[in-house]
Amino acid sequence: MQITSSDQALVALDAAREAQGLSSREVSRRAGLSTNAYRRAAREHGGVRLSTVLAAAEALGLELRLVAPE
Repeated sequence: MQITSSDQALVALDAAREAQGLSSREVSRRAGLSTNAYRRAAREHGGVRLSTVLAAAEALGLELRLVAPE
């Protein structure tokens, strides 16, 4: 899946969380984030820290790759 914005990344991460049957509390715990920080990031549009996205992806067993546009 190619993601071109932080909004799309958070939507994809939330879909992965739901598919794995995990609560936002469990993902935030695994990611080392407060539950409030994770939930806030999941509902905000823009301004989300890359470190938050990376931590959530790792907690879900996902790998993010940065790829230069073609």
